[in-house]
Amino acid sequence: MIKETDLSYIAGFIDADGAIMLQKSHRIALGWNPSYTPIVQAYSSKKEPIEYIQSIFGGNIRRGKRNGKQYEYNWQIAGSKIKWILKSLLPYLKIKKKQAKILINLISWKEKHIKTHITTPHNKSYKKNEFIYLNSVFMKIRSLQTRKGPIRVS
Repeated sequence: MIKETDLSYIAGFIDADGAIMLQKSHRIALGWNPSYTPIVQAYSSKKEPIEYIQSIFGGNIRRGKRNGKQYEYNWQIAGSKIKWILKSLLPYLKIKKKQAKILINLISWKEKHIKTHITTPHNKSYKKNEFIYLNSVFMKIRSLQTRKGPIRVS
């Protein structure tokens, strides 16, 4: 069982120096069909808080530059496994609570309606109503972000 103090600390950290987002990517070589990946991230110039978050929730740590500035550490976890993380953090999130609720609902919807992994393979086409719903969720999440990065095309 994770302590409430750990959850509140991590939620505050993500509210301040993190992201709760839905990444949309296209694989041009395989056709236009997009993939939607829910992601939770946290950033720090110090390694310790990022390792602390990883020790609680798992995920990956990378090191790199942010906005061309000093090197920093990035913790990230993606896919449907973030649902329990977001549910755990939800009572403590203040700034990114809307994004968390939207992704929890999206993952629940996909578990019920689309019988594949949350990041649907690029060779499977969505039904029109699935695509419309997924794209509307992507646009809603994107509108809540303070920093809007590019849509990845590979």
